[in-house]
Amino acid sequence: TILTCPATERLRPLHERMPVILPDQEISAWLEGEEGAALMSSYPGEALRLTPVSASVNSVRNEGSGLMEPLPPDEAAAAVALLGTSAV
Repeated sequence: TILTCPATERLRPLHERMPVILPDQEISAWLEGEEGAALMSSYPGEALRLTPVSASVNSVRNEGSGLMEPLPPDEAAAAVALLGTSAV
């Protein structure tokens, strides 16, 4: 199961929702069942690094660590331009 929340402004060009990401200091509270709903908030977008990867990640038929390899710079620039966001 992946719990989701509304996407941050930075990630919204990619998708309207994003996974709930817990900072290290909140993991114990989550596991102990404390304030579960309060912990399900959007992780700050500026704390995330966007890395353009191949569209092959969009199919469950594709597997392997190569799916997470960054696109070559020229392809990455084109992908970022299409999304209207910036990779950092």
